[in-house]
Amino acid sequence: MVELGGDVDLQARGADAEAAARRVEADAADEPADADREQDVEGVGERDAIAEPGHEAAQDDDPTQAPRQRRKGLHPSRCLPRLRDLVAVLLDRQAHGASLRLGPPHEYGRSVTSPEGLDLDAVVPWLRERGLVGDGDVEASRLAGGLSNVTYLVTQGDTSLVIRRPPLGHVMPTAHDMGREFTVLSGMARGGFRAPKPLAFCDDESVNGARFLVMEYVPGRILSSDAAAEGLSVEDAGVLSAELMDTLAELHAVDAAAVGLGDFGKPEGFLARQVGRWRQQWELSKTRDLPEIESLATWLDERVAAIPTGAPWSVVHGDYRLDNCIVDPVDPRVRAVLDWEMSTLGDPLMDLATILVYWSRPGDTLRHEIRFAAFVTDRDGFWDREALVDRYATASGRDIGHLDVCIALSGFKLAVIMESIRKRTLAGQQLGADMSLADGMARATDALAQMGLAMADGEGVAALSR
Repeated sequence: MVELGGDVDLQARGADAEAAARRVEADAADEPADADREQDVEGVGERDAIAEPGHEAAQDDDPTQAPRQRRKGLHPSRCLPRLRDLVAVLLDRQAHGASLRLGPPHEYGRSVTSPEGLDLDAVVPWLRERGLVGDGDVEASRLAGGLSNVTYLVTQGDTSLVIRRPPLGHVMPTAHDMGREFTVLSGMARGGFRAPKPLAFCDDESVNGARFLVMEYVPGRILSSDAAAEGLSVEDAGVLSAELMDTLAELHAVDAAAVGLGDFGKPEGFLARQVGRWRQQWELSKTRDLPEIESLATWLDERVAAIPTGAPWSVVHGDYRLDNCIVDPVDPRVRAVLDWEMSTLGDPLMDLATILVYWSRPGDTLRHEIRFAAFVTDRDGFWDREALVDRYATASGRDIGHLDVCIALSGFKLAVIMESIRKRTLAGQQLGADMSLADGMARATDALAQMGLAMADGEGVAALSR
């Protein structure tokens, strides 16, 4: 509840196991800066759900009443778009733990307490020098969740910005490269792709203890839980399913060289390097012998080696899924794609495979053992996985002949991450976790391994519906 005349600090949700997956992978990764970067972190949702805006009040259509005079400049066609964005901003700030102040303003220029990891006394002058904020109060709040790159909402009046920095504490030398994320966002802006516009990059660690980037704030909804999708109609769920595939096809059509990303990665040998990397990580992370993982890794080695060289490549997001997209607060369309820290140049089918593994449908058994972003797409209206594949193939015009390999590899990668979380939990290194998390991660690892082997047995996309 918000009380008029005072501040209310809305409690942010605690970091969960899904967010922990991001830090586990980041801590394990340490490769040269020009290598593939998808090893840096396995992206998982960092935001809470945002509630649906309320319905507009119905107009009085009593014919006996004289028409009401409208005040100049308040025609609905001009007001509603701004009102929609305002509602989205307020809902998003509430969902992410920001303070909603409805009382008297602060005294001019009063400092606001800095959230952990963001020194406003140092950062605000840096922002002012670049014209990103003016004089007066600046507020900041950490967006809830996430143990990987840390994201803050910075506000001043009706101006909202987002700042991203590496995690607090120890970070591998080449992981969490803010400059790299700024580069890919800049490329997406040049290509007209739907992503937050990058505004500034600070490579001077003395300002805030770490390099950071500033990007625009895009209001909207994050559908990261079943409750977040509560207001989505059956029709809208179907439209959004198509929109996600069309958006992915648009990303993979971006000309990397034309937008300044021609040397952003090494597409040749991409899949083989992925298999080798995650096989090595399994040896470092495993808490038990799991023959299914060994069998899956062997199958992947053989199948990847059989894929012809010179396969088409593109910019790859690295963690493309529903809850890494900002959805318009009214229309079922994607306003922006978030979390580009794992992006590189590689096989575009890995992005399709990732969203298929995270997708869920009623009747799934193995998928529901993996509690991350579960049940959102179980709702009526969301498409089955086969329909998603067909839509992407049509929209992109790409050959999807080795999609089974990419799905099995995506499942293998996620299984290793789940096992890593289990190992940290058993060792008492996963903050806020108890042994129930270790048990849950074991079930998730087992489920992902079984899904991967079902793909290896030739079951196709249906293997994900087991």
